Amino acid sequence: MHTKAWPIERRSVRVPDKVPAKLLVNSAEGNYVCRGVGSDRSMHGMRVQISYPFLIVGQTVEVVLAGERRLTLKCRVAWVGQPGSAYAGHVGLEFVTPLLPER
Repeated sequence: MHTKAWPIERRSVRVPDKVPAKLLVNSAEGNYVCRGVGSDRSMHGMRVQISYPFLIVGQTVEVVLAGERRLTLKCRVAWVGQPGSAYAGHVGLEFVTPLLPER
């Protein structure tokens, strides 16, 4: 039985990155600002711990990252942590345009 949620090999390396994040969510119910914390990030996406667990895979959101390098990025929800799992309250975001590596 296959239990992995994603392949072992990733497109890019993820690095820990605790950074305050705001998700700007447009939904049928209205527009929301969801506060969270980015847990890790790569050039293709990031994982965010959030307070608004009702995101849908495939939904488009904008994430605003605070810190030294303030960024606003358009993202697609790649996965949503299931209640009771180790990733409950987390969401995986794929950047619409990959980030360039920092130099």
